Amino acid sequence: MALTSEELLHRLIEDLVSVRTRVKTLEEADASTRLDTLTTRIGTLTEQIAHLQPPEDNDSPTPGEVPDWTTMTQDQTRAAWTWLIDWCATVLHPMYATDIWRPCWYEHPRLRMELTWLAAHWDWSRTRKAPPTRTAEWHARWWPHVEQVMRRELAKCGHPTEILREPLHPVAPEANPTEFVDSTASLQEYVNLHVKRRPVKEDEAER
Repeated sequence: MALTSEELLHRLIEDLVSVRTRVKTLEEADASTRLDTLTTRIGTLTEQIAHLQPPEDNDSPTPGEVPDWTTMTQDQTRAAWTWLIDWCATVLHPMYATDIWRPCWYEHPRLRMELTWLAAHWDWSRTRKAPPTRTAEWHARWWPHVEQVMRRELAKCGHPTEILREPLHPVAPEANPTEFVDSTASLQEYVNLHVKRRPVKEDEAER
């Protein structure tokens, strides 16, 4: 029995819908396959790049990380002292704090703690791509704070005077009261004693 024109048109429409559905399914499957392939290639390249990069030293502090003097081992304590002394000698003392410095600065634990985070912030403000606001904040906010702490901590140290008859840490009359340290030997002896009080291993430091 021959189909009428209306029936033929209806069947053609059904066939067209079916074909479109199948084409769409095939296109989606093809796109999914391409996406999976691309994802696999990206993953492979990522692994290859990771292998080419040098391994990270998990023990080395990142810029801006503040050493914790209360939990460090002997080796970590000595490294922290070396870093802090170098920064104070090359940056803070000659560039910012000469007028208020005292050679006994390292014998003031509170001041040492303040200088530690101040130095860490200095390093952090000079990392690659660091915004200038970090340096601005160091100068406008953090250094003025530590400067006041330093003035208070060192107020009773220096040359004996009529007002300061018995300095906490006296400086000899012929010596410069704003020298970086009274003597390298004294500084090294203090650091060595501090290091010896710290545990040798990390698990001992955490107890």
